Amino acid sequence: MNLCVAIVVLTAVVCTSAEIPHETVYVLGCLEKTKVEAEAALQVDGEEVIYADFQSGQEVWTLPEFLGPFPSSTVRNFYKNAVKGRRLCRDALALWILEEKRPPEVKDAPESTIYPRDEEELGVENTLICFANHFYPPPVKVNWTKNGLEVTEGASLSRYYPNEDGTFHQLSSLSFTPQEGDVYACTVEHTALEDPKTRFWDGYFGRFEMRCRFSSEDPRDIEFLLQVYGNKKLLGQYNSTTEKCTVYTQWMKNFTETACKGPAFLAARREEMKKYCSSNVPVVYGYLLDKAVEPYIRLRSVEPFSTRHLAMLVCSAYDFYPKPIRVTWLRDGQEVTSNVTSTEELVNGDWTYQIHSHLEYTPTPGERITCMVEHFSLTEPKLYDWDPSMPGPERNKMVIGACGLLLGVVFIAAGLIYYRKKSTEGRMLVPTMALPESYGTI
Repeated sequence: MNLCVAIVVLTAVVCTSAEIPHETVYVLGCLEKTKVEAEAALQVDGEEVIYADFQSGQEVWTLPEFLGPFPSSTVRNFYKNAVKGRRLCRDALALWILEEKRPPEVKDAPESTIYPRDEEELGVENTLICFANHFYPPPVKVNWTKNGLEVTEGASLSRYYPNEDGTFHQLSSLSFTPQEGDVYACTVEHTALEDPKTRFWDGYFGRFEMRCRFSSEDPRDIEFLLQVYGNKKLLGQYNSTTEKCTVYTQWMKNFTETACKGPAFLAARREEMKKYCSSNVPVVYGYLLDKAVEPYIRLRSVEPFSTRHLAMLVCSAYDFYPKPIRVTWLRDGQEVTSNVTSTEELVNGDWTYQIHSHLEYTPTPGERITCMVEHFSLTEPKLYDWDPSMPGPERNKMVIGACGLLLGVVFIAAGLIYYRKKSTEGRMLVPTMALPESYGTI
């Protein structure tokens, strides 16, 4: 099956100590070979606000409680407009396929990552997340296993969402309670992967994007873009700043040669800019301005990735919103940039995120290692110093281990002395020559 998506993007920048951009995306989808299946959804910062359920004939809100109600003026007549847009989308997609004479299809295999929703603790209920990203066309299927056996209870799969590069992402979650020795795995299936177990739809994928870009709540500070994609390729776009069209294929050139120059075309684009941008920018800007959740920070020591350094620290930030965050390392007050690796902001599936930054280093007595976190929810950067002292249980384990090692050394030494005495009875020891001090020891 094939899907055509129309997207409206509203990008708001909140001016604080660091500018935090926000993005609202309206997704309208249609399928090539059926008149029943379709998709329409409104997203903010890559997270879903509302979608049209064409099977039940109604709209469904999916906002988390901490955000509060979304301004209804931006989604007025949402389901009604989705039904109209679905018909228009099918007509445009059919015309593009006919004119292009079915060019080669584009397929991108997914990249998948698995991670826990919260910090892992044995015996404490948690959630595993399997995140599939940068695949095309949608969707994917995710299978879970525990110790090699398939698991379905407690598993869920989200809807698929568009990325800025034309690909999609989707996530699956599994409720679990970590127990020592258990091994969990997720398997992602997609039409671009070899030997998929499940048959996926093949075919073309097209979309329209209407983007509203602005750096303040002033409606005059807006750039409106109308972009047309086919088979993941940008075919052409209209820019409100120049009021001109730019085309990238011969088919698009023929299609827009007269339309882009006509007064009716320009009037329609100005009306779209007013409808999707000018009237919504102040509302969306005000709604997102003070929405923030402060991150929970965990600083701990883990096994180093390599043998070049003796130690590695990981600074984890959990459950924060909005997405942009900065995690840096300080050594005696100076920023450290080498031997630092970090994940991207990982989605939790409930509008919150997590990120993990690793620092490999060789400890020096008296030094101070600090993790610094900067986020929209914080009035100033927060500093977290690493305390090398270990918790009681871990310290006791080390003491017991050290005692065991010492006893082992005593027994080995006693054995060597006994063996040496036995081996020298009735024999002459040949003295060894001492090396000069300048030679050092070997």
